[in-house]
Amino acid sequence: MIELETHSENLVFSFFRKGADEASHECLRRSTVHISDLETFASKHIRPQDVTALKTSTNSSCIAERMERIGLRAYVVNS
Repeated sequence: MIELETHSENLVFSFFRKGADEASHECLRRSTVHISDLETFASKHIRPQDVTALKTSTNSSCIAERMERIGLRAYVVNS
């Protein structure tokens, strides 16, 4: 599972290993990339079958659409 936070100029990807319950999820790594590098980073580090949860923000719909154009799924969720 991947959590994606959007900021004015950067994106923060947090990669988690799913545990038996929410408390046991383990964060494997975090990566911060410039918003213009979304497609390059995502295509190298996210597989089409991965679930990406995108926290609701001003530009979250645009980010989700950009990911969908390269064959990845991003679900916009309220945190």
